[in-house]
Amino acid sequence: MADQQHFEQIYLSTYNKVLKYIVMHSSNLEDVNDIVQESYIKLHDLICKNQVELKEDLSPFIIGIAKNKMKDFYRKKNKFNFFSHIRNDENLDVLDMIPDPINIEEIVISSELIEDIWNFLKEKKAIIGKIFYLYYYLNMSIKDIASELNLNESNVKNHLYRTIKEMHDYFNKGGL
Repeated sequence: MADQQHFEQIYLSTYNKVLKYIVMHSSNLEDVNDIVQESYIKLHDLICKNQVELKEDLSPFIIGIAKNKMKDFYRKKNKFNFFSHIRNDENLDVLDMIPDPINIEEIVISSELIEDIWNFLKEKKAIIGKIFYLYYYLNMSIKDIASELNLNESNVKNHLYRTIKEMHDYFNKGGL
């Protein structure tokens, strides 16, 4: 039981740092959730086997696990020519936020729109997907995104706002 409590505390305190690292270093945003999950499964196993020294900040240790899991993930993906499908974990967040009584039509429309936006972003350069993920999912500021991606702020803003305008034009002109 203590192992589970330690794991939960570590997970909560390190999740954002680990997620940010994986987003920044993954070659495909569709793979992020799988790599995060594999990283924390490995951490849980190590905690249960008492192979982790519990200290104040385990972020570097878990990022090391994530780095190895990312290498393994892409090695396997390339070796077996694995095609990953879109993961819509964001849809689960949308479903959790819908108040009772449930309006099924709104859920379906929201889910479809999220999937359409994700598909639209997949067609863009990888840097644009990373900017959107960091800005909207991790709620990072433009300044922080620019710093993490080694870009200037105006470049990040241009990518973000141009893509938003393109999406607006695309979806309002029946590009679905």
